[in-house]
Amino acid sequence: MVSNSMSVLVIDDHALFSAGIKGLYEAMNDDVVVNTFVSCDEAFGGVEDMDAVSLVLLDYHIPGTDPERNLKVLRSTFTNASIVIVSGETDPLKVIRAINQGASGFIPKAATSETMISALKIISAGGVYLPPEVNSYYSTGPEAAPNSTEHPLEGLHKVTREVVELAISGMSNQAIAEKRGTSLSTIKNQLSKAYKDLGVRNRAQLVLECGKYNQRANR
Repeated sequence: MVSNSMSVLVIDDHALFSAGIKGLYEAMNDDVVVNTFVSCDEAFGGVEDMDAVSLVLLDYHIPGTDPERNLKVLRSTFTNASIVIVSGETDPLKVIRAINQGASGFIPKAATSETMISALKIISAGGVYLPPEVNSYYSTGPEAAPNSTEHPLEGLHKVTREVVELAISGMSNQAIAEKRGTSLSTIKNQLSKAYKDLGVRNRAQLVLECGKYNQRANR
């Protein structure tokens, strides 16, 4: 059984890719141990302290499993972890759907080593990373949010910002409501108002804007 004070999981059925990610991440973080698994079920059986897991890097397409179910189960099992998709999937609508269902980021498997390292650094610092396809999806038309040197959440009321930050971290609306001791409808209303105030359509676009800010801040 695996038990670490701070743990990162890689769940991917491609052993070579998992080994590469493990090497990259451990080289960047001396105090973190990366454990690899070929499926969610194997991870559930191989991790002793679920609360110690801070990050899960999940392959979107694991044979014989449903991507949306995998994400949902991981979110409810590793409640302290950010769930980040690492996949060959390039359809921006699927990426956006994953974000809206609780993923904290999406790293393309086709990314260069430099891009992968940059993305992992952003994620390690608590930021988000999304692929260029999603950026392009939201960067045209009248609803496109402008680039800014100000953090996207700057100016929100303290309580609203706390709720939005929980949403960005990947928590479901229900989980946020339970954590804050309030109703689900209250959380939905707070998020809807925040999205309107911030000029975004949904959680995915909000995550994207925060990710773009973090990428600019880390240059």
